[in-house]
Amino acid sequence: MADLGIPQNTIAVLQKYQFNFQKKFGQNFLIDPHVLEKIVDAAQITGEDCVLEIGPGIGTMTQYLAESAREVVAVEIDKALMPILQDTLSAYDNVTIINEDILKVDVRQIVEERNQGRPIKVVANLPY
Repeated sequence: MADLGIPQNTIAVLQKYQFNFQKKFGQNFLIDPHVLEKIVDAAQITGEDCVLEIGPGIGTMTQYLAESAREVVAVEIDKALMPILQDTLSAYDNVTIINEDILKVDVRQIVEERNQGRPIKVVANLPY
């Protein structure tokens, strides 16, 4: 069950891993379940969808996406978030985490390998 949308759970994860936000990545973590649900609803995610998530952070929206989509490929640039993502997403066997800059990722290859060349949905909560 997606539980990172609850502020106390997000704070607990950040404290557990002693995570420090990186200004250069513009990190901000969404902690409102209603907003998370609205994003997933707006993207019209179904059980047949392959979703590319840009910047999963600690995996908050990733959990919501994984509960609705067939597969989620989450691309995160910050190496410090890898152990956190492995922990927070361990219950989801339909999530693949790629530690890379999205601008250097071959999205066409992901589409080909993960969705047989059919369109995928891209979802992100990027800072503005």
